[in-house]
Amino acid sequence: MIIFAFEQNMTYMTQLRMDFEEVANSEQYDEWDDIDIDRVNYSHDMKVLNRYPRDKFDKTFVVPDGVVTIAEEAFMGCKHLNKIVLPESLRQIDAFAFKDCIYLEEVHFPKGLHTIQDYAFENCSCLTSVCLSEGLYEIGEGAFRGCCALAEIHLPDSLELLGKKAFYRTAFYRDPQNWTDSILYLGKYLLANKENYVESVELPSDLRIIGDNAFQESFLSSVVLPETLVTISADAFSGCPLSEIHLPAGLRHLGERVFSGCAQLSSVELPAGIRKIPAMAFDSCKAFRAFYIPETIEQIDEWAFTGCSNLTYIHIPSRIEKIEDYVFFNCESLKEVTLPECLKSIGYSAFADCESLCIITLKSLNPPKLDAEAFSDIHPEAVFRVPLTALPLYKKAPKWRKLRLVGY
Repeated sequence: MIIFAFEQNMTYMTQLRMDFEEVANSEQYDEWDDIDIDRVNYSHDMKVLNRYPRDKFDKTFVVPDGVVTIAEEAFMGCKHLNKIVLPESLRQIDAFAFKDCIYLEEVHFPKGLHTIQDYAFENCSCLTSVCLSEGLYEIGEGAFRGCCALAEIHLPDSLELLGKKAFYRTAFYRDPQNWTDSILYLGKYLLANKENYVESVELPSDLRIIGDNAFQESFLSSVVLPETLVTISADAFSGCPLSEIHLPAGLRHLGERVFSGCAQLSSVELPAGIRKIPAMAFDSCKAFRAFYIPETIEQIDEWAFTGCSNLTYIHIPSRIEKIEDYVFFNCESLKEVTLPECLKSIGYSAFADCESLCIITLKSLNPPKLDAEAFSDIHPEAVFRVPLTALPLYKKAPKWRKLRLVGY
């Protein structure tokens, strides 16, 4: 039976390649046109499978070797498929690709797969097991949500990004035996926590990811993070009464709002592996008085430090090219800030309502693009220090010339 099935697949693949060559050699073929083979639509180079017909009655489909991406909604709602074989060339499965394939029972996931995007397999209610290989980097939000028969799941150590409710409403999620002290672990990954009244928690020593909303608005005041941790997902500790936290050296990713509303958190030292401070990461951390953003940070997203009302000092690293909207909005105790030489733009209300901000030092020789409201409602006597040689340029720049400029 195994030999027969293998021969069937090889025959199918050979025929598919012959069909492709026949289409490619036809007079009507344009090299940039999409290709339809056996009613399945591919990109002109056969690297993207765009669409599988919903009224196709085949129970099994073998995606041809060479396909790199399964496009968004490609198989969505295909109710006749029982089995999908994905090729070793595949790197990405786009959002909703297999959503609502309600009779899909078996999926062969290749070793080279890098990304499974949001809701890719949502509501595949007959899928019972998933074995994902090393090399997988990201699973998107709700990727396997609603796969109500899914009880066996293997995640590789290479996984670094795990989306919100990726395995919500699966058989694994619903099985009470999989929960330990109100926490659901899947191997080295913390998926969920049911208990908001937890004050302290001991996490496994080999934990790699803390999932979205894990301890959001809980009473957690003390936690020791393991050195193996690579990702703290969105809202993981937002609203917690943490006064301190040590981030391990190997940490590489922080999710949005990760410490938002942690009003008692007085300091955080970011490890060198983090490249981006996400949106609202430290919003309303009112106990911050000084924050050193390390030189390894390349991006600070909007609202990152909004409402840090007692923050008096912030170090902005030299790699930052844009101050996003509302990044330091309403940091009312901030008195002085130095902006890096490579800075190209300052967004809407970036420093608005920083009522104590009176000295702004710019290192850029070219005036950055400036939103008109970027410095609204700062100290009325605020001075903008710019390089002496660049002072004429700043005085000619439409929005900068309205500010109090001095050379240094």
